[in-house]
Amino acid sequence: MIHDMSRATTDRQPALQWIGWTASCLVLLALTSPWAIWILASPMYEFSFKFNGHVFFPPDGPEDRFQYFQNLVIARGQRVNYATCVLCSITVQGLIYQRATALWGDVTVENGGAVGQGIEVNGGSITLLAGSWVTPPPLSAIGGSVIIESGVKTYPAFAISHPRFFYPGQRSWPASGVAIFVLFVLLASACGGWLLSGSLRERVENAVRRPLRIALSIVLLFALLLALLFLAALSLYFFPPLAFFLYFFIPIAYWLALAIGLAVVAEWLGSLLGRGNRLGARLTGAALLTALMLVPVIGLFVMGAVMLVALGTGECVLPLQRVGMRRASLSSH
Repeated sequence: MIHDMSRATTDRQPALQWIGWTASCLVLLALTSPWAIWILASPMYEFSFKFNGHVFFPPDGPEDRFQYFQNLVIARGQRVNYATCVLCSITVQGLIYQRATALWGDVTVENGGAVGQGIEVNGGSITLLAGSWVTPPPLSAIGGSVIIESGVKTYPAFAISHPRFFYPGQRSWPASGVAIFVLFVLLASACGGWLLSGSLRERVENAVRRPLRIALSIVLLFALLLALLFLAALSLYFFPPLAFFLYFFIPIAYWLALAIGLAVVAEWLGSLLGRGNRLGARLTGAALLTALMLVPVIGLFVMGAVMLVALGTGECVLPLQRVGMRRASLSSH
């Protein structure tokens, strides 16, 4: 009887593993679309888009203000053309003729302050206090709310806000955005670990302890990404179905690699903190990393480092890694 019970337990384990693997795949696939939208609306994407397009920001002329890290104040009596802040916030007490732009920061227009051609914020919120004046469009806050006090001279109908987004490094904490972000990271960490088993898990866990391999994997991943994006753009002209497949497949493949790598990195960190259970270690490590990502300014660099290491680690699941390992094994004999 004891033998029958142990055999039933043994038979049940593969079934439970299969159910967990399937459920994790479905959850991660369901998160692919929100992840892609989050990336495309992010200050990281806006930063790189303007930089690569050689229209990073308007020229830093005598009437322009451009600043990193330290908050920018347009004082009363000041008149500027463009005001731009990266990883900092803007307070407008004077006059901005054109546009105020903040990445990973907030924009506040105080009593007597005015902005002539709208406000763009990626990774923060917009606050228009009583007595201020802003002419939109745009009046857009991605990663925060647009707060307009009564009596403000503007057009609230043009205001666009997405407070359910949160980007590490930004200075404000939208409650719904932070909650969704934390849940997103914990889900990705928990489910990513379920996709690994056997030799695949061993290979990925070994990779996280080898910084040089991670660095080489990152270079390979970005080179492969550029090649695939070039092929996708080129195929729009001669075979559109291939372009559709690539644009659909690329974010899924990279998101799965990122989730797997994030799970391994979080589990490794959690094990260093003394957690023996795999799931407990993953969630502990993910919680610590998430808490660091919530820190203003510093959170951006934490997220960047974690994503690079996770991608480099997750790359070990690709067939290319197997080919490289086989060649290395053959050359050593």
